[in-house]
Amino acid sequence: MKHFPTFLAFDLETANARTGSICSIAFVVIENGKVKHFHSDLIKPETPICAPFTKIHGITNAMVYRAIDFDSYWKQARTYFNQVDFICAHNVSFDKRHLFFYEELDIPFLCTMKLANEIWQIPDKKLTTVAQFLGIDHGTHHNASDDAYTCAQIMIEILKDETFDLSTVLNR
Repeated sequence: MKHFPTFLAFDLETANARTGSICSIAFVVIENGKVKHFHSDLIKPETPICAPFTKIHGITNAMVYRAIDFDSYWKQARTYFNQVDFICAHNVSFDKRHLFFYEELDIPFLCTMKLANEIWQIPDKKLTTVAQFLGIDHGTHHNASDDAYTCAQIMIEILKDETFDLSTVLNR
């Protein structure tokens, strides 16, 4: 079995199209190929959740009314993000843009969507399609908890692939 680095897979959902409008976030820390830590929270966004976004993820303004704000959440969660070899997300540019609205991190970010496509050339790069291709039970799409866990499982499969060289990807 190949060496597994410690990494964090995360996903977030947003209240609207505005950068930084996080209303839900989840992350999974993987160490030696196993879940070491899992965390999921609703976040009270700075701006209201728009109806079209509620249709996507099911989160309403009433659900986040008493939720923690992102700054308070980040004070507790940032430690996990800073203690890993890399961070990954599916379509990482979206998630990273919203996270970096609050604070830029000097840790490598990898995209499971791009890596899965490079390794397996899956025509449809959606999280649910990649999970199905790999035989991973996904759960509910656009649920930050399910999406973060699925992303972690995809990254584990990528790391297991004999054609994948993490050092090359981290040095791009």
